[in-house]
Amino acid sequence: MDVAVERDVAVVVRDGTVLRANVYRPVSSGSYPAVIERTPYGKDAARPSSTIDGVRAAAAGLVVVVQDVRGQGRSDGGAFYMFRDEFDDGYDTVEWVAAQPFCNGRVGCYGTSYGGNTSWQAAIAAPPSLGAIAPVQSPIDYVEGWDWLTRDGVLKWGLLLNWTLTAIAESQVRRHSSPDEMSHRLEALAAWTDDPVELFSMTPLVKVGEMLQEVIGPGAESAGKPLSFFRNVVARELPESWRGGIDIARDHSRVRVPAFITASWYDVILDHDLEHYARMRACAATDEAREQTRLLIGPWSHGMFLNVVGQLDYGRRAMGGSLDLGVDLGTLQTEWFKAQLGGSHAAALDGPRVKLFVQGVNRWRDEDDWPLARAKPTNWYLRSDGRLTPEPPRADEGVDTFEFDPNDPCPTLGGDLVKPPAFPPGPLDQAPIMGRRDVLVYTSDVLDRDVEVVGPVAAQLHAATTGVCTDFVVKLCDVHADGRTFNVCDGIVRTTGGDGGWTVDLWAAAIVFRRGHRIRVLVSSSDFPRYERNPNTGEHPWEATVFEPVRQRVYHDAAHASCVVLPVVG
Repeated sequence: MDVAVERDVAVVVRDGTVLRANVYRPVSSGSYPAVIERTPYGKDAARPSSTIDGVRAAAAGLVVVVQDVRGQGRSDGGAFYMFRDEFDDGYDTVEWVAAQPFCNGRVGCYGTSYGGNTSWQAAIAAPPSLGAIAPVQSPIDYVEGWDWLTRDGVLKWGLLLNWTLTAIAESQVRRHSSPDEMSHRLEALAAWTDDPVELFSMTPLVKVGEMLQEVIGPGAESAGKPLSFFRNVVARELPESWRGGIDIARDHSRVRVPAFITASWYDVILDHDLEHYARMRACAATDEAREQTRLLIGPWSHGMFLNVVGQLDYGRRAMGGSLDLGVDLGTLQTEWFKAQLGGSHAAALDGPRVKLFVQGVNRWRDEDDWPLARAKPTNWYLRSDGRLTPEPPRADEGVDTFEFDPNDPCPTLGGDLVKPPAFPPGPLDQAPIMGRRDVLVYTSDVLDRDVEVVGPVAAQLHAATTGVCTDFVVKLCDVHADGRTFNVCDGIVRTTGGDGGWTVDLWAAAIVFRRGHRIRVLVSSSDFPRYERNPNTGEHPWEATVFEPVRQRVYHDAAHASCVVLPVVG
């Protein structure tokens, strides 16, 4: 089917602001289901993170509308402020598209990351013409403690700074700088993006926002401060306009359409996608549409849907190749939308609720639901002499200690990252950090059988610190037969002084630890610049300039049995 492309199509929303979109549609006359991606990243930019290709999807019988959100790209509006305007603008855009001659009146929303969240916000606003959403790697909460940019109260410093530099600051320079100033301002941003060490290590953190605002320039001030969200996030403060605003709070009970949720094991928003699914399933009993919600979890990192993730190649199947998934993710979403929006709901109901990629065996697996009912929580205990066993420790196994110096933090090495290329995401060999004095290592014997782990993962950590407030990081790793140690999942917890028992949420995993491999757990107190450094003084990290070393203790005796809790299948 031939495709027509219309650029910069004006959509006027309720307050008179003009939002601009590119429309991809079949040339043939008639009306078709339509899907909308609303993005802050530029509708005209090459976007490898976009799962649905406009031309391919239009050739398959969908109209695709890709729109710049308010204050970004070629859309009008004041200073961009993340998520603030997407409820009303999403509602109005859905209804505008539904009223066009090329649309059959049924509309879907899709997108990755911020674009996925605009899909959820449109669904919460509940425009009558919305029929389905397909959000990918999407935040769930942007108010209660800025949850998508924090983890257990710890700021995802690398994510915030990189996102601001690459996705927001550059577009704001282009919008608000004069032609004479633009080149040098973009050069300054490029230099920081290519070598962000200075910014990552700068104190106090709020100073970074001030420097970025200076680079964007005074022209931005006339439209409001486009980086005001940066200061709000760093200081954990809500903007005045959001305080008490019920329309900002997440509320899946207001979503009346099915969702095709795509998550990834090495994504910074994995936990949010799993909670989206859980909340939709909790609502499903009272609504048939929500019962059709589906969850797909791949091995990928944020915005990248490739077979090579970090230092591991998961094979052709990981991209939806010749087996298992069957087709690429974009085609899967396109066919799902056609079924949901074109009237063929029976086809949409075919297949399992959950499809997940299992590492180790590198295969897709169909499941009835998430988490798996048959997975049994099983403790693997930290033991003396760096052992890790399913048997609990004895009474005399004591404690391990290390010094945590935030002036020399344990560096980031893989994981669910969204940072510059110097910090690749995904599974990486942890050898470079295992010899550090601030990293404890616990390792199982060589496995004499496969151990399948699928579901939520947590650690129970009995620990103490000499500081007023500190952090602990726990990583679950797979040790290959050749000795390489690859991170599987991890978590961080912020403690408030003294001794205590702490639960560290490692989110989730699906992996078979193969016979001949070993299971390994790493414990430290930093993962920088992925997370902000804890100064250990009790001072808020965003205003801290003094960082003090502390002594950390990790207990593993019978009365204080630290362990990692694995959901073992079989």
